[in-house]
Amino acid sequence: MKRLSLIVPFLVLLIACTSRPIGHERIDNIVRVFMNVPGSHYTFLIETPGSNEITERQINVTSREDTPTAIAYKKDVPADQKMWVELNQWTYYGGGNFFTAVVHISSELDIEGGGWNHGKFGSGINQVVQ
Repeated sequence: MKRLSLIVPFLVLLIACTSRPIGHERIDNIVRVFMNVPGSHYTFLIETPGSNEITERQINVTSREDTPTAIAYKKDVPADQKMWVELNQWTYYGGGNFFTAVVHISSELDIEGGGWNHGKFGSGINQVVQ
């Protein structure tokens, strides 16, 4: 009985810290990718097919020990086609949701520096190192 009282809290903690996927979204027609904060904040410019409209979508990504990397890149898009993103939403049993992403690009040069503003802690623009 004493062992059981030690094992139950451990199992509850283990389940509370486990992540599981709960959603998936594909974002198509991306014409520009901005890295605002490396590893966590990104902005995508998305072209609306059949019009001259471009919209902006910002995402914040993060990861945990039991999930894939917060952001990954795959160079699998032909140069004459638009980029796209796989956005995955995760939840963990302890409460809360977070996102991971895979950005499908033509070249590493498709990723541009983006601006950031952390209020009183400063602001700036990331520069692409070539």
